[in-house]
Amino acid sequence: MIDRELAKIIEKDYAAIKRESEQRQLREDDVALMARMGNASRGANKYCREKK
Repeated sequence: MIDRELAKIIEKDYAAIKRESEQRQLREDDVALMARMGNASRGANKYCREKK
């Protein structure tokens, strides 16, 4: 009986941790994407300045 209750608690904790890690992964991906977009716009600006 206790084992079953313990298993439920562990399962709930695992699900919460997994959900949190997925959200964190999304945030890290967003940061990486913004950094790449920033680099692209800086590169484009530099290219336009050099072209003039």
